[in-house]
Amino acid sequence: MGIQTATRAISRRHRSAPARETRYDRRMADIISHAANVFCDKGYEGASMRDLSRATGMSLAGLYYYFESKERLLYLIQKHTFRTIVEQLKARLDNASDTEERVRIFILNHLEYFLANQAAMKVLSHEAEVMMNWIYTWHNPRVDADAASTAAQMGDIFLRGVTANGKNRK
Repeated sequence: MGIQTATRAISRRHRSAPARETRYDRRMADIISHAANVFCDKGYEGASMRDLSRATGMSLAGLYYYFESKERLLYLIQKHTFRTIVEQLKARLDNASDTEERVRIFILNHLEYFLANQAAMKVLSHEAEVMMNWIYTWHNPRVDADAASTAAQMGDIFLRGVTANGKNRK
């Protein structure tokens, strides 16, 4: 199956409900996860298809069968990451109508995904060359707050400013 056919099949599965995860879906998710780790460790430019082959446990020929290039694999990592974040956010926002609550859900959703998927987010941040949250450069789970606490602090700063309770000091 070519990559465009695979991408369309995955896209259709994500639109229809409920979707049953297939062996192919699990294999693609596994490959994407391993590839994200390789790109995270070696950088996109430093990673070769042979490195990706070793990490995924696929033969080089098998990897080329599914992905004609590492560029396509990077694209799928980015697409999967954005799709997952947006789908989770939409589901969380369904029952929220208050604007402040929706902003807080948005921040929490981003941080939870980012902290749980640091390799993919590091690849996304570095390789997409867009302005993003670079939390992986400073967040240390041994000493820093968890996603919920960090999101609450960021939400307070965004919604109320950096002054105590959002009140201007004189």
